[in-house]
Amino acid sequence: MQKYETLELQIPEPGVATVILDRPHIHNAMDARMIEELTDVFEHLAGGDEIRLVCLKSHGNNFCAGADLNWMKDANTWTYEESHASSVQLYNMFNTIRKCRHPVLTIAKGRTFGGGLGLLACSDYVLTSHDSQFCFSELKLGLIPATISPFVIDKIGYSFANALFLSAKQFGAEYALKIGLIHEVCDDLEKSSQQTINQFLKTGPQSAVICKKTVKDIYEGGSNPRHHTASIITKARLSKEGQEGMLALLEKREPQWVKKEK
Repeated sequence: MQKYETLELQIPEPGVATVILDRPHIHNAMDARMIEELTDVFEHLAGGDEIRLVCLKSHGNNFCAGADLNWMKDANTWTYEESHASSVQLYNMFNTIRKCRHPVLTIAKGRTFGGGLGLLACSDYVLTSHDSQFCFSELKLGLIPATISPFVIDKIGYSFANALFLSAKQFGAEYALKIGLIHEVCDDLEKSSQQTINQFLKTGPQSAVICKKTVKDIYEGGSNPRHHTASIITKARLSKEGQEGMLALLEKREPQWVKKEK
C-alpha cells in the first residue's frame, strides 16, 4: 500500500478506502506536499473497480484549517509563475476529488476553515457533528477564496457563497446543512459514519459509478437527456448487476454484492 507523509491510507473493509488527513498538530492545514499527495491518492483510487467508496476524514480534533500559513507566507519569495503554478495544482487537487468515479464520503469533525471547505464542496456526501464549525476565512487574512470558489458556488449557489465569502462569518452545522454544504448532522459521528458506509455498500458497485457520472452529465447539460437517460437505464436493465438486483428483490434476498452479516 502506498505510503504518504501527510496522509494515511487505510482499507478497513473490502471496497472501502479511507484517506485520513494526518497533520493534526496544525489542524490538518494543507501545504504543497498534502496537495500533491491528495491528488495522487484520489487518482490512484479512481483507477480500479476493487474500491467502491472513498471515505475522507482526519486525525486530530479538526478536519482542516485550510492552507498552511507557514507555507503560504513564503509566497513573497516565489516568482509570479511559481505562485500561479501552485494555485493551479491546488485547483487540480479539488477537481481530481470531484471527478473521482467512486462516491466520496467526507466526515468533517471540529472546525473546517478556508480551503478545507473546498474538500467538502467536492464530496458527494458530507457528514458532521452538531458542534462542528465552518468559515470561509480568507478575507480576514487579506486573501480571497478564489481557487475553491467554482466548487463552492456549484455546491451552495451564488447567493450563499457570495455572502459567506464576503462576510467571512463563522457558521455551524445546522446552517451548513441548510445551504447544502453538508448532508447530515449527527450526535455520534463514528456510529453514523459506519451506518452511512454500510448504506453505500448496499448499492450496486457499477450502478454507483454510472449513476455518479449520469447525474454530473445531466447537471452540466452535456447531452440530450431524453435519449441519454433512456440509453443508460436500458443498459442497466440488461446488465448482469441489474438483473441480479431485480431477481434478488423478487426472491426476497440481498443482492450478491451486499456483504453477508456475521
